[in-house]
Amino acid sequence: MIDKVNAKIPIIERNLSKVQQAGASTANAWYMPAGLGDLLMECVHEFVKAVTWLLEQVKELLKGALAPLYMWENAYTWENVRGVASGVAGEVTVSALGSTKDWTGASATAYTQAIAPQSAAASRLAAVADKTSTALSICAASGLVFYGAVAILCVQEVEITVGASVAAATGAAAPPALAVETTSALLTGAGLVGLIVGLLSLVGGQATQMTSIHGETIDTTAFPGGHWPTATTV
Repeated sequence: MIDKVNAKIPIIERNLSKVQQAGASTANAWYMPAGLGDLLMECVHEFVKAVTWLLEQVKELLKGALAPLYMWENAYTWENVRGVASGVAGEVTVSALGSTKDWTGASATAYTQAIAPQSAAASRLAAVADKTSTALSICAASGLVFYGAVAILCVQEVEITVGASVAAATGAAAPPALAVETTSALLTGAGLVGLIVGLLSLVGGQATQMTSIHGETIDTTAFPGGHWPTATTV
């Protein structure tokens, strides 16, 4: 997706140059009245301005394009943590570690009492890891949708700039034709603004997930005194 967006940017920039060249050539043609030529160049200026703004926003947004990839990578790692922790939780139980039926007294009682908190703490760690992984996956998926939409807008902008370069060379009909393409560029820009507003919603969603994870991590039910439960009783 990132490569697709990056590949479109230089194409759009080259097409902008073609629009300017075609506009200047048409505006200075012998058959173009001076006033109409000036109007054409003004249309070219507005078109270039609209598309340039769009490109600047896309380039700025690309700075965070790797975030969804890192989120997915870390989500996968947190699931590995969950697997290890849940494995420990399953292994550190009275039934898994062996029966104490042939072992009685204070030591046997202390041993049995120390096992249960260990399993509970490991289970809690597994739950936090799973919650973290889920949160990262949700944010990563939202980011993918966002950048996919940006890529679609870039494809549309390539088509618009191609149409504009043709419009700028249509003689006396160039100003209104280019005005149509400028409107299309502005609509694409408006679409990008809508995506940016959507990005704010994505950030809000991330904040919600962070708050949820924070709630999970400060829950010390399985960690008396905020520490891992002691494995021995003296």
